[in-house]
Amino acid sequence: MVKADLKSGKLIDWGTYCDAASGYCIIEGTETDITPTLLKWVPYIQFDAPKPIINVDQTIEAISKCAAQLKTK
Repeated sequence: MVKADLKSGKLIDWGTYCDAASGYCIIEGTETDITPTLLKWVPYIQFDAPKPIINVDQTIEAISKCAAQLKTK
């Protein structure tokens, strides 16, 4: 199922930590998009809540906005 999800593009990356007790997957979309993909793994895998991430350009933009706001104060 993992290889099928990777091939279809539903998952961007998937891996298991060397402790064999946990792992990760990287998936894009809204909570509504992501939930059905994760639900098919229950009860085999328990997931933490998805953690949103931003890319480097979004990070630089956010920092620049904060710095500009601080300069005006």
